[in-house]
Amino acid sequence: MGERNGTQVSAEQEMADLLAWYTARQQRRTGKPAAAGTLKTKASRLRVVMRTAGVTRLSSLSATSLESRANVLALLDTLAARLGPGSMRSTVDALTTLGQYALAMGWCERVALEPSDRPKPAPRKVQSVYSEADLDLMLRAAERDLRWWTFLATLMDTGMRAGEALGLKWEHLRLDQHPPYAELPTTKTVPRLVPLSTRLATEVFTPANREALRFGNGPRRGTFHRDPTVYVFPWSYSVAMRRFQHFCKVLGLPYRGLHGFRHSWATRAIGRGGSIVGVSKVLGHSSVGVTSAYYEHTSALEWSGLVG
Repeated sequence: MGERNGTQVSAEQEMADLLAWYTARQQRRTGKPAAAGTLKTKASRLRVVMRTAGVTRLSSLSATSLESRANVLALLDTLAARLGPGSMRSTVDALTTLGQYALAMGWCERVALEPSDRPKPAPRKVQSVYSEADLDLMLRAAERDLRWWTFLATLMDTGMRAGEALGLKWEHLRLDQHPPYAELPTTKTVPRLVPLSTRLATEVFTPANREALRFGNGPRRGTFHRDPTVYVFPWSYSVAMRRFQHFCKVLGLPYRGLHGFRHSWATRAIGRGGSIVGVSKVLGHSSVGVTSAYYEHTSALEWSGLVG
């Protein structure tokens, strides 16, 4: 049972204390707090492990499953039968954090997790991108629906993740700046500023279009997931994804996912001679190495018709 200053704490407080400890440790090590997305993932993964192990507290999980190598292997085998490789990697990462915290708290005397317990990532696949012809066809087909056209143009011209675009508020647009940009205060990694293309600044987010998107033009407000006077794209992710799947089917285009726009933007930027450092900053990657691993592939550039 978790204790703090001799007093029992709840399961929820145990989780909150672990995340606070991890955040403070990251601050000391890197000078930056842990990203909100990282904390959310760790909490989610640990809750999955607790359900799998049949316990309700982190202190119990560490005492029953982490001290013995046999128990660790049994738990990992059970999890591996239910989770994919990517989920297993994040789960082992979360368990490693729990083990470090459990040792600091005195919940257990040793942690039998080993570095080899973390599944190795699969080899990088060549990123699936949309060609210039695909992108042009999409924009032409979307012109009759102002909001949909604006959404697609934003994904094409910024490299934003779809979730970031869907979280974009009108107050985040800085169209009067030179160059214009959008603020992304909440992202998967770190808050960042994203440059807006000339097309977005002068053709898409015009005063007339902004007025129409905020106060009219489109479905009834009741069909929106969020308030269109606050959010530029007031849909849920599932609604946007289903609409895009249908959109591609109608146009006869391969469906490469909404994330394909991000891959396409990065591939085009690098293929046209853009700085890998600059592209990495715009994408919000944790390091230039991540960007290079994803996008500096000749085959991806050839796919998009930018080289060769």
